[in-house]
Amino acid sequence: MQAAVKSLRQQAVGAVFDAIIVDTFKRISLNVPSQRIVRLFDETICPMFEQVENLTIQNQKLRTARDLLLPKLMSGEIAV
Repeated sequence: MQAAVKSLRQQAVGAVFDAIIVDTFKRISLNVPSQRIVRLFDETICPMFEQVENLTIQNQKLRTARDLLLPKLMSGEIAV
């Protein structure tokens, strides 16, 4: 990773500050994984992203419930 960053910095150009432009990326060789590897990655990662999304939604619902109930509990409007 550090080597990749160093390589990008060496190719960056600019009068005021170094910039990475589209042509910089055209000169960099990339390893592109096979379709099989991409599919396996997707099959592994997609359920994780779905879980993060579901937990985020649940967290928001819990936050809303807390914000509704806590003032009523504190005021005694709702007994525990």
